[in-house]
Amino acid sequence: MDLKVLILGSCSRIVGRLEDLQDMNNLKKLDLSGVTKITGDLKCLKDRYLTVLNLHNCQHVTGELSLFKSMDYLEVMDFHGCGEIRGTLKDIKNHRNTRVLDLGECHNIKGSLHDISPHHHLTTLDLSLCNIDGDLATLSSLAKLEILRLVGCFKIEGDLADLIQMTLIYEIDISDVSEMEGHLGSLLGLKDLEEANISRCRKITGHNEDLAPLEKLGTLRLTGCSGIDGYQVHNQEMSVEEKGQRAHDRRMKGRKKKRGSRGGSNGGASSGAGGAMAIGGGNVWTPTSDESGHIYYTNQMTGETSWGDSDLNMWEPVMDPAGTYYRNVVTGNTSWVNPADDSASVGSYDAYDAASYEDIDTIGSFGAADDASVGSMTTLQIEGADETKEEQPAENPRPKKIVYKAQMGWF
Repeated sequence: MDLKVLILGSCSRIVGRLEDLQDMNNLKKLDLSGVTKITGDLKCLKDRYLTVLNLHNCQHVTGELSLFKSMDYLEVMDFHGCGEIRGTLKDIKNHRNTRVLDLGECHNIKGSLHDISPHHHLTTLDLSLCNIDGDLATLSSLAKLEILRLVGCFKIEGDLADLIQMTLIYEIDISDVSEMEGHLGSLLGLKDLEEANISRCRKITGHNEDLAPLEKLGTLRLTGCSGIDGYQVHNQEMSVEEKGQRAHDRRMKGRKKKRGSRGGSNGGASSGAGGAMAIGGGNVWTPTSDESGHIYYTNQMTGETSWGDSDLNMWEPVMDPAGTYYRNVVTGNTSWVNPADDSASVGSYDAYDAASYEDIDTIGSFGAADDASVGSMTTLQIEGADETKEEQPAENPRPKKIVYKAQMGWF
């Protein structure tokens, strides 16, 4: 079979084994992200000339990372949530061409950040909840890095200032990296920073307004940062619509990346207007303008502040024939998901440069391909997706459908 690209992203009802792909000897790009019922061992993929291997959330897949030691041509390796995969970072130390390395929640993978430092082309690195140690300074050579997630890697040490040389970063999550030190203001050099989660890094000092000059910063989480003055939770949160737009902008910019550097869309907190109002449980919120004229809200009972869209108590469910959606009682914004739910995220992988795959022709959609025609295909793409809800008239201001989940495909 001459199939070179197989994309089955989010087809959660598909069952089978990785061994079923053994006859597809010419596969170069394989995306089974979200196909959670897939089983099998990685050894059936050994020595394939794969440039993209995406098994995001294929938690029943087993195997050793050492099987890929010689496959240094892999550009995308996404094993996020594959807790049965074992190995060390040394097994892939020589993968100098890798641009996306996501081993998040692979609890059985060990190693040191030192083994990542040779990966100079990395744009996305996720080692969350892996058994990793080392000094953050060893990653300073990753000048192309845009997304860094080290959630729960409590053995990692370092200083926030070690991130300054990664000038392209727009998303950082080092929550629960308890040995992390430094001053919050050290991040001011990251002009493209849009989202930062530093929660429970108790050795970091500063004030929650130190990053106010960063115009693109939309979300800053400082929960449990006892060394930072000001409110423990600083919800400068983008609305769902703004997050979706930013994800879209990044995809568009990715296609032009070879012709220029990545830019960023202007962002900020959502604002509303009006007098004091009672919201959920009798809490009273009063609008206040900051020095720049932006409106934020202060809870007169608790002293808590919010930019509006992100606060849990500001969103109320609204029943509709098409399902339940949420309305912000301060700003009037609507969403098909609750933006206050931390489990939701937008475009977690949208930053990946799609320019490399512009020449791929997609064949097939939302259905199984005819076996007789598969033999002549070079690309097969069958992805699960949500139906788009139609926009409603003004008298029923339901939100447009926004896919509020991680984009699992790299294509």
